[in-house]
Amino acid sequence: MQSRPGASSGTETCREHERAWPTLRARAQQYKESMMTANNLLSLDGLELEHRRALSKLRNAREVEREKLLARLLRSERRAVQLRQWISTVTSSEEIPEDSDLGRLLAWTRAKLTNLENDIHPSSIADALRQSNLFPEHDGLHDPLGDPPPRWPPI
Repeated sequence: MQSRPGASSGTETCREHERAWPTLRARAQQYKESMMTANNLLSLDGLELEHRRALSKLRNAREVEREKLLARLLRSERRAVQLRQWISTVTSSEEIPEDSDLGRLLAWTRAKLTNLENDIHPSSIADALRQSNLFPEHDGLHDPLGDPPPRWPPI
């Protein structure tokens, strides 16, 4: 069998592969390492995004609690105004004996008003805010990058 000009024999091809093998193996290892690094970076980016989404979820939950607190304070304030007006109306119309049913209702309403006023006093509100940690001095939920994009498709 005659070989074509410029063609190498099978033995020469094997020798070329044997010489090239260490270089190919090194290149394959480099590629593998670069892909692992790229995958790790993608993995870290994914972890960071998940962390930011978790912070966003916690910020949203805290915002809901803040709204609930404010609504509760406003309801209490409106209730206190109503009680003051009612007490004023009842006591201005006539003298009410304390031992009468109306007198006992008036005393009970005054006690309710006192408790309500204590609850809506700024110092009581400040104590409740400190305990709830709804407005911390240092916001551990702050994300300097803002809210992350939503998941797509939503889970």
